[in-house]
This record gives sequence, structure tokens and C-alpha cells, in this order.
Amino acid sequence: MATVNHHKSKDGTDSFRVRVFLGRDKEGKQIVKTRTYSEKDLKHTTLTAMQKEVEKLAEVWEAELRNRPIKTKERADKALINSFVPEWQEWLVKRAEANIISEATVAYYKRDYKNYCKEYFENYTVEGVTPAVAKKFISDLRTGNGFNRAYSHKSTSHALTAINSLFTFLIDEKQLITDNPFVGMTIPREKSKGKSKKRKAKSLTQEEFLLLMKALDAEYDGRKVLTKYRALFITMLTTGFRVEEIVALKWNDLYVKNGYHMLKADSAVSETVDRKQVESEFLKTDESYRDVQLPEIAYKALMDWKEEQAERARVLFEYWKGKSPEEFDEQYIFSSEDGAKPMNKNMPARELHKIIRSWNSTDEGKKNPIKDITAYDLRHTNTSLLLLWGENPLHVAYNLGHVDLSMVNQVYGHKMENNVNAPSLFDVHSGAEQKQNSRREEVMKKLEALSTEELERLLNLKEKQE
Repeated sequence: MATVNHHKSKDGTDSFRVRVFLGRDKEGKQIVKTRTYSEKDLKHTTLTAMQKEVEKLAEVWEAELRNRPIKTKERADKALINSFVPEWQEWLVKRAEANIISEATVAYYKRDYKNYCKEYFENYTVEGVTPAVAKKFISDLRTGNGFNRAYSHKSTSHALTAINSLFTFLIDEKQLITDNPFVGMTIPREKSKGKSKKRKAKSLTQEEFLLLMKALDAEYDGRKVLTKYRALFITMLTTGFRVEEIVALKWNDLYVKNGYHMLKADSAVSETVDRKQVESEFLKTDESYRDVQLPEIAYKALMDWKEEQAERARVLFEYWKGKSPEEFDEQYIFSSEDGAKPMNKNMPARELHKIIRSWNSTDEGKKNPIKDITAYDLRHTNTSLLLLWGENPLHVAYNLGHVDLSMVNQVYGHKMENNVNAPSLFDVHSGAEQKQNSRREEVMKKLEALSTEELERLLNLKEKQE
């Protein structure tokens, strides 16, 4: 926007300097145009009248510089924010097509703006959103003022990212304003007594992994773990899939490639603003779309469950809302009881806690307990054990859906330093163990000679190597 500054010349006359900010160049430097008006250039004689006259002249000049209509009562920066949303979304799509951002990011921005921002800002103009308004928006999200409920720090962060992107568009692309009111805003956390108790990720040791596998086959009060949950946790342990990915799997995501069973991650279950869980084609990152080799132990567990699930569908008959036998490949592997929708993504954590508590309450469990973990910790267990057993870090990072090795090195580096170069207990393919061990030794020798930067460059190759 144009700014007008009043100055007194040496001869005592009044002059006004106009500055118009037009964005930044490729090097990030500000592009500023200036123009000066003296008393003789103006019609009025009083200081206040001259100031107003220069401000109108500045508006006309700025409009010429930006190649847009002269500002009136309907000027662009006085238009409602939501009127620019369609153009902003088109801009996001173009950036995705240019590989500046991912398609998933575009989808998240659209969703988060609709869920958190659209209704809140429906009566706000562009110029009406000040830093004070931005701060109140964040506070209202955290407290629930004006919303159906209070939102978490994470949800508020999503909302802030979406509205910040819209204002970046209004500055960089539309050049309506020069300052983003959301820049520098922080999200208040709930006050807690003493030190922060933020939970750290856990992973099972090799001994605890074997105990958990035993716990999945044990009987508790004459009952065994449901076949569905046994298949679920073994698959999570051996693949490293995220919870939201595993519950979105369908039977046609399981296929055979080069004699090995593969599991494809191409969808996830996400939560809407009103806490409904729906399937989404957008994963966490572009690298999350992947095909992971499924160990035989997991494949057998899944086949046991598929047989039982198909029988359940037959017994329930008209009460079964899932796919018919002819279309069963499109059925969710881990579904609701009636098969109609994916399993609630909170269920794995609840069931895992029950299994661990049941095991730890047995006589054997009291002697050899399993530490309490969440379903997401099974992903950390998978990574830790594979690296401990000497698995190729590139292969592990790919299975996790990471774009580079930075996360693997940062969180699990000590596992690589202390690896035992032992065969993976996940792999029970007959005749494949010896071949895999020799391959692992060969790969690890090559990796030892590479730096972290070289490993990251390898991972960024278009064709990921297993």
C-alpha cells in the first residue's frame, strides 16, 4: 500500500513523499517506487487538505503501478476475504503442478480453510484483518469461542497455516497488501504444572517384540486375541504403516510381485472438523505413497482374518453392510463390525492396551512384562528392529514413507551404530534368509563408505531401490 510522509523543505514550504511497495525481486529485495509532491503541485493550501489530496493522488498512482482499477468504495482490499478463495485455490493448484508444493498440501489447505477459517472470516475484508484480529482468531480456536468446541494445538496450527497461505497469495500474487497479519503469530499451549510431560515415542526391544508376538497367541480367561487384531498388530509391526494408513487398507491393496506379497499404501483415514472419520486419498506426504514387502508371517495372519471376515459376512447376511463376495477385494481389511466403513483409527491403541495389560497380568507376564505402548509405537518398533538387524537404511526410510534419511538418522542413528547384522525376525520366507543375509552384508559394506549426504541423494532418485 502507498504511504505518505510530510516534510518541510529548506525554504519552509510543505512537501509530501509517496512510497509504494511493489513486492520483492528474485533476490528478496524490496521493490519500492517513490514520488514527491510540493505545494505548487497541489490545489489546496491548508496542511490537512493537502495531505488528503496527496493520499488520493497516491491511490491513483499506485493503481497505475499495479495495473488495476483505481480504488473506490469497492476497491479490492476492501473486498471480503472469502471472495478471493477460488483464485487462491487455483494458485495453489498451479504451484502443485510446478512441483513447488505437493497435491496433498493443496488438499490440506482447502480442507483446513473450509473447516476452520471460512465461516469465521466470512464478514471480514482483506484490510479488516489486522494482527489483533489474527491473534483473536488463534485464541478463539484454542478456547472454542465462536466455534463448536475448543481445538487442539495441532488443529490450530493447521488453521493458521491455511489462512497464512491465503494472505501470502494476496501479497505475492494479488499485491493487495504489504503485510501478512498472521506472520509471527504463536499458538498458546495449555499451562501445565512443573515440567512439560510431552510423551516421547517408545519402541519395543527385540525381547519385548517376541513377547508381544507370544501375547497375540496367548489365551486370557479362556479366550484368544481376536483374529482381526492379531492380523492388525502383526501387519503394523512388520511393515511400519501408520495407523491412519493401516485402517484404510482394502484387500485389493494386497498383491504379489516377483514372488513376494506386497502391501500398497495409497489412502488414509482422516478426521473431519466434526470428528467424523472418512477415507482420504491424500497421505501425509508424497513419499507416503509406497509399496511395502509383506513378510510371510503377516501374510498368513491376514489370510486367517480374511477367511474369518468372509465367514462373518456370510453369517450376518442382510446385516452385513460391506462388500459382497463378488466384490470382496474392495472390502476394507480392518473394517467396522458390519463391514460398512474403515475401523475407527482410535481402536488399535485401545485394543493394544488391553492385550498388553492382559499379558502383564498373567504369571508369565509378571516375570516378563511388556511396557505399555501405543499403536503408533509399533511403527517405531518396526524401524528400530530393522536397523538393529542391519537393514538397509534406504529401504527402511522408503518403507516409512520418508523423503530423506534425516529423520531416520536423527531418531534411530544409535540403532545403526549398534546393529547386530542379524537376520530379520519379520522374514520367514523359506530359502530366502541366506540370500537376504548375503545381500544385507553387501549393502552395508557399500553404505559404510557413503556419507549421510550421499545417502540422501540416493534416496531422492526417482526410482527407489529396495
